[in-house]
Amino acid sequence: LGLAREGYFYKLLGEVLINELDITLPFPYYSYGDMTTGEKVLLLEDLSDRGVLSSFYFGKASPVNWGKDLDALIAKFPGQKPTLRQIIDDAFQQVARMHRKFWKDASILSYSWLRSYDWIHGEGKNTWQEAQKRATDSWVSVKAKIEAKTTAFQWDEEIVAVVDASLSKIDWENYQHIIHHQRSWTFVHGDFHPGNIFWIAADAPHTNQLDNSEKVKSGKSVLLDWEMVGLGNGPQELSQYMISHVTPDVRREIEDEVLGLYYRTLTSNEDVGGVGKYVSAEEYSFEQCKEEYIYGGFERWVWFLAALPKVCPEPMIEYWHNQTVAFMRDHHITSQSV
Repeated sequence: LGLAREGYFYKLLGEVLINELDITLPFPYYSYGDMTTGEKVLLLEDLSDRGVLSSFYFGKASPVNWGKDLDALIAKFPGQKPTLRQIIDDAFQQVARMHRKFWKDASILSYSWLRSYDWIHGEGKNTWQEAQKRATDSWVSVKAKIEAKTTAFQWDEEIVAVVDASLSKIDWENYQHIIHHQRSWTFVHGDFHPGNIFWIAADAPHTNQLDNSEKVKSGKSVLLDWEMVGLGNGPQELSQYMISHVTPDVRREIEDEVLGLYYRTLTSNEDVGGVGKYVSAEEYSFEQCKEEYIYGGFERWVWFLAALPKVCPEPMIEYWHNQTVAFMRDHHITSQSV
């Protein structure tokens, strides 16, 4: 899977994100990666006395929080009561600064260790097909269980038809056309969701180089787990985040606002966070951003729904199934449009 790329990320780009983009990472004291052997070594700042995973504030619905005493975990920081909007807004603004810094930036195309590096260069067709085969082979088994009525929950007929349609459209040449002519690309985290983001409590004590100030005034996101870092679609990261953890009711209430915040940060000509560069609103409209948010993230979850039943228990699949179905219905995605 190339997870050693995390070592390269911290060594080559960690300081850029921390110092130039005002993106918060655990300070990397040492990082090493070797993509030929898969070996990596990371020595990172210990944040355990400063906060908790941001996913803990999203409640017990998500599988990543099952079996955890969330109240006890959060109670370690009694002065910290962030709202979901505060957590989401901060995470989306940070990732927007990163996306705008590297938006269609040819210089980043030289980093061969990035996920999708070869694919965006029109190479690695075999590895791309192998990745798709993981989903299509798994889906054959899932469909057999659905048709035999032996699944632990009832699959929605519409999502089954959409997954069928999406997998039937897998085609290398079409994929190349999409990434070069239809959708934007940039430098992406690759696995962007609340369980991969730490939340530093308000007024947490400063421990080392993580912050310029001695105390964080109002809470802050710290982006973790860069094993899937690569080249991809920016808005897709946001919908992966929303489908993974945000309940449909809350998502419906806030998604236009948080997507708008992301877009404004992306396209503002102000020097937000020291980025300088910004994405032209004339070349990239909010409507295009929203379409990529809707279809990019949803189609990623279609792949997950097909592939993950091989490795995850059915209660987890049921949760992701329900989240994806709600997103599909809310945005009128069909087997024709997917």
